[in-house]
Amino acid sequence: MIHDMKLNEKPFNDIKKGLKTIEMRLYDEKRQNINPKDMIRFTNISNGEEILTEVIALHIFTSFEELYKHFDKIALGYTKEEEALPSDMEKYYNKEEQSKYGVVGIEIKVPHLGVQTLNKGFIGQIVNVKMDRPLGSKHPKHGFIYPVNYGYIPNTVSGDGEELDAYVLGEFEPLEEFTGKVIAIIHRTNDDDDKLVVVKDGNNYTDDQIRALTEFQEQWFESIILNHKS
Repeated sequence: MIHDMKLNEKPFNDIKKGLKTIEMRLYDEKRQNINPKDMIRFTNISNGEEILTEVIALHIFTSFEELYKHFDKIALGYTKEEEALPSDMEKYYNKEEQSKYGVVGIEIKVPHLGVQTLNKGFIGQIVNVKMDRPLGSKHPKHGFIYPVNYGYIPNTVSGDGEELDAYVLGEFEPLEEFTGKVIAIIHRTNDDDDKLVVVKDGNNYTDDQIRALTEFQEQWFESIILNHKS
């Protein structure tokens, strides 16, 4: 699941650089829907830039005073020179709200490739896929048979240093090459090797259908599916 949050420019950039790893919020009904392995899409309110992060853990406290005692101030978004004061959070949430809901430190990380693929805007784009493992071929190492055409996007770089891979769905003959539309990204949360899902322009597949058709390989990885609805 993907959650959306807005940030000022400094905390946004600190997250982007990997400095700020704890996002502090009120633990109200909205934040209670967040779970580890969910994604949070932060938007820089000054310029609209977006960054996608993965939720590692939720740290729940009764107040920001308690929360501040448990984390390094750099992780909370302060510089070495700044004094980290729990009262800073009262600009956003008063003591009554803190007492009513409690507070949460959302531990996050920036996935290496998920951000790149999302920001490059692959979803909805027409791409050319070169097939190196066409339908019916055998995986050279693990021996399983590919029930769909599988290839790569030339002149791209994935998190593993190779070209960005793609599943081609809805084509029932082995192909050497295919031009189609990207309808989704399978973002692996425990691996730096995201996969595009490409189909004939005008076709579509639900998340459940994508899961079923790619399970032959994706079953060994944890992932979420990113699409226009995400």
